[in-house]
Amino acid sequence: MICISGFYSKGVGGIKIENNHVHDNIHYGLDPHTGTHDMTIRNNIVNDNGSIGIICLLDCYNITIENNVVYNNTKMGIMFSRNITNSIARNNSVSNEDRGIVISESRDNEIYNNRVSDSGSGIDLDEDSFNNIIHNNIIMNIADPKDELGIEDNAGEQNTLFSNILIDSSNKLKIDLDQTRLNITSD
Repeated sequence: MICISGFYSKGVGGIKIENNHVHDNIHYGLDPHTGTHDMTIRNNIVNDNGSIGIICLLDCYNITIENNVVYNNTKMGIMFSRNITNSIARNNSVSNEDRGIVISESRDNEIYNNRVSDSGSGIDLDEDSFNNIIHNNIIMNIADPKDELGIEDNAGEQNTLFSNILIDSSNKLKIDLDQTRLNITSD
């Protein structure tokens, strides 16, 4: 059976999505949407969906995305989009995506202990995203080295990045931000 999304929710809380294989949907794999909260997405394989593997979209909060394997989705692996707050993406493996992990128009989230590889970009902070913490991720084999950790000019204020490891396509350590804490502040 072909579905638009493997999972879609609106305004619900207290749900766990665990140990599933979500694949070949027309649009999204897992889509906690408008007002979804207090959800855990854990130990899933999410691949070959027509747009984004896992997306939290529009006014969601307290979402935990952990220990998932996400690959070969058409656009992005994991995305927090449009007012996602107090949410976490940790211990995920993301590969073969146009964009690995993306935070857009969202705040007060934490992205850590993820491995993003063989993608067009690694971890991106898009417009109007602020007070996010990105640390202890390994980003490797990204198509354009300037897109390993991408921060848009209008990403917002006080995003903190530290202890991320960037490895180039020859598997040589490019930069280890282990000793550097970078606070991004707009002027």
